[in-house]
Amino acid sequence: MEQWRPALFTVVQRLARGLELGARGLMCLAAGVLRRDQLVRAISQRWDDFGEPEPYVLSGLMPWEQEFYDRFLKPDDEILIVGCGSGRDLIALLRAGYRAEGLEVATQAAAKARAMLAKAGLSTRVTVGSIEDTSAMSRPFDVYIFSWFCYSYIPRRADRVAMLRSVGERLKPGGRVGISYETAEEAPPPVSLALTRLAATISRSGWRPEPTDVIGLGTRGLHYEHQFAPGEFEAEAREAGFQVIFHQVNQQGAAVLVRENGRP
Repeated sequence: MEQWRPALFTVVQRLARGLELGARGLMCLAAGVLRRDQLVRAISQRWDDFGEPEPYVLSGLMPWEQEFYDRFLKPDDEILIVGCGSGRDLIALLRAGYRAEGLEVATQAAAKARAMLAKAGLSTRVTVGSIEDTSAMSRPFDVYIFSWFCYSYIPRRADRVAMLRSVGERLKPGGRVGISYETAEEAPPPVSLALTRLAATISRSGWRPEPTDVIGLGTRGLHYEHQFAPGEFEAEAREAGFQVIFHQVNQQGAAVLVRENGRP
């Protein structure tokens, strides 16, 4: 009697799936027409809109972060948290007694970090800017920590290498750089990258997606991340003049520690 209901559900479900795939494809095309600086702004917009809840910001370090920092941070280190977001790991390190500052490209996220610091009874500098902009780095630090996966949100290998070189120039003797990144579990759909490349070529936007870039429609607009194939990050670090002194892959991705070659 009511056979039309599941039949209608199937039709509408397939339509919804088609619309979803179409929206993702359109976002890939849209990303391709952006120039590189515009792409970076679109990526950072996601973090302005992210709205991390207060309990999460005050929740402290994840277990793998705690183990990583306990192992490699020294009590007198001056630390810059790159991509500090709303301040979760920055607040945790300050509470642990470290001297730390934050750098965040998303304006609203940085404002929330300052507000959360005040609520936690803590005070430190949170600078709005990109790690790729050398003027945003006020002074040398002992340790640069790239907050959870933010290294993967920097498009183009050449730009990541240039950025690491710039960090190396400002790293204090004996300093270290801690980075976590997304690992590539499987190749992204080739049609997604093909659409982005097509739009970039036609519009002459000046950038091209890399083979393990993931681009599409996220819950808050453009989703972009570069997922690293085995050995890819180590090659980038060497090209930038660093040596990898620790590398660990876990369920959350990979965490590495690097320092400049030839420096104790």
